[in-house]
Amino acid sequence: MGRRPWFPFYVDDWDGDRTVKLLTHHERGVYLQLLIEQWREGSLPDDVAELAVLAGESPRTFARIWKKMEHKFPVNGDGQRCNKRMAKEAKHADHLTCVRSASAKQRKN
Repeated sequence: MGRRPWFPFYVDDWDGDRTVKLLTHHERGVYLQLLIEQWREGSLPDDVAELAVLAGESPRTFARIWKKMEHKFPVNGDGQRCNKRMAKEAKHADHLTCVRSASAKQRKN
């Protein structure tokens, strides 16, 4: 699918997630950055050093933070890491884009 310049952010889900609540503000920023990267690219690499770069962290700091959120990005069948909720939202957004595009084409014709 094409570029998605936005993603849905459910404040109640974020604020109500116990895993998120147990993260520091710094760690929440890393988590959000990884979600953004997955939204743009479709998945994340299964390489901690590369994830650290994508998150803008030193390898040492990232390794400490990653222990708290690794379970949120399990490895999928392609050997990539993927947050299941973000993948579901991306699939839904792509579907809506297709439906809306088809509707716009019909109106134009």
